[in-house]
Amino acid sequence: YLSSNKRVLSASIQVLFCHQLASALEYLHSKNYVHRDIAARNALVSSPQCVKLSDFGLSRALDYDAVYTASRGKLPIKWLAPESILYRAFSMASDVWMFGVLTWEIFAWGVKPWVGVPNQEVCGRIESGERPKKTSDCPEALYDFLVHHTWAFEAHKRPVMSEITRILQEMLEQLKRWVRPENLRVSRKTSGIPVIRTNIDSLPNLTLWRTMEEQRRQAEE
Repeated sequence: YLSSNKRVLSASIQVLFCHQLASALEYLHSKNYVHRDIAARNALVSSPQCVKLSDFGLSRALDYDAVYTASRGKLPIKWLAPESILYRAFSMASDVWMFGVLTWEIFAWGVKPWVGVPNQEVCGRIESGERPKKTSDCPEALYDFLVHHTWAFEAHKRPVMSEITRILQEMLEQLKRWVRPENLRVSRKTSGIPVIRTNIDSLPNLTLWRTMEEQRRQAEE
């Protein structure tokens, strides 16, 4: 739908789609579920101005430590957060990463992320600081938000979906005031973006975050 309607879909509609999907994911998280397969292929077009999040086959309820570990099955590597690739660990924060990739897909007119990059190289590129390149039609402010927040390497630094929904709503309101896409701004409230907090000390069985922190420290050294 995105690729075949590229000539008629405006930036306002693209941001509207992102906002609708963000609202859907925010609702799912409010019920303590993670989706685990957020991508453009799982967004259905209900009408020219309405999309819906679908395909809950990989969705899981979160347990007490807010992380679901997949034991088997194929995973969509190029959409996954680094902790999901490395440890098959899924959380609301990993959903946020995938939502960032979905947003990128919408502004790339349905092009898949990491085109030409083998699956086995994706995580290494992410660890080195590389992210999907900005597409020509993606507003600068939105891309910066993806890179610096939704695609933060450390899961606990990513924003919660309610904050992402708010930011997209503000962008929609700017577009309704005829602000050009290249002039869109993200509210200064983002300096204090609510993020998903995990008290590592209270989760002795959750070694993922300790391992990643140690890897980060070693990489800096």
